[in-house]
Amino acid sequence: MAVKTQESLAQLMVVSGGDGRHDLAAEDFPVMIGRAKGCGVSLKKDGVWDEHVSLSLSDGGGFVLRSQGKAATRINGEALESGRRLRNGDVIAVGSVKLQFWLGRPRQRALEGREMLFWVLLLGVLLAQAWMLWKLG
Repeated sequence: MAVKTQESLAQLMVVSGGDGRHDLAAEDFPVMIGRAKGCGVSLKKDGVWDEHVSLSLSDGGGFVLRSQGKAATRINGEALESGRRLRNGDVIAVGSVKLQFWLGRPRQRALEGREMLFWVLLLGVLLAQAWMLWKLG
């Protein structure tokens, strides 16, 4: 999976049992985590099923992790029974791999146009004041 740092909604950092980081953009969801070839996050380690867990966006705007079948998954040491909403910093144990979930960096809105408008208006105010001082003086 290509690294998309600026556009990523979420990141899965490998804490133990592997290496790397998986940045997930909006078009990646829902993403399957497992050892199968078609998985968005591929983990070819002991205890990882072909399609172990899925990570999706919930209607409420959060991220939900769902176990596939009877695949053993833990979040912060607690067994994942069904779907669970993830929080920033949660540690997910998938087989022998531990992943840490992080929200992606927020994108800053492009402000160049507003900044230019501000400076033009400020220059206009300064020129108007200089003109008034010249007329009154």
